[in-house]
Amino acid sequence: TNIVPEQEASSLFEELETESLTPYSNYYPGIDATPSVLSAQQSTDQMEIIIVTADNEVTRTIVTNVKREAFQEVGLKLREEVLLNQYPGIIRLQKMRNQTHLEPAQILYNWMIKPVENQLEAQEIENLVFVLPSELRLIPLATLHDGEEYIVQKGYSVGLAPALSM
Repeated sequence: TNIVPEQEASSLFEELETESLTPYSNYYPGIDATPSVLSAQQSTDQMEIIIVTADNEVTRTIVTNVKREAFQEVGLKLREEVLLNQYPGIIRLQKMRNQTHLEPAQILYNWMIKPVENQLEAQEIENLVFVLPSELRLIPLATLHDGEEYIVQKGYSVGLAPALSM
């Protein structure tokens, strides 16, 4: 985890903003979301966790060995396991009993929270707002699980924002 200088943070926010708003520019003509030269898909495709505190301190943590495709695959698996209403009754009951959602929930927790967990605790951060790429916004974040508890049982509130400025 590295503290990001103000100028680099500003550039980083512009990249994130462009990526997160681009899908909306097709639907809302008032949103200026011209793609930038560098976006997450064109860069290393490596997962990064960016934390902005209430004091506007920005830190950046690169999560090694987690690529966008793997993150998307596990995220969609979790979503599928949580949305049980798509299954017939007996399969739904079986999945609930077997808690089939826990494996992808724990993988995502280990990728998204574990690398910055000490920082969250040290700074007493309790409210987490995630800005995810459009294809990953349907991940049920409240089901992230550390192996013992769901993230909300640990005292965190979780939310999702479509972009940094919205």
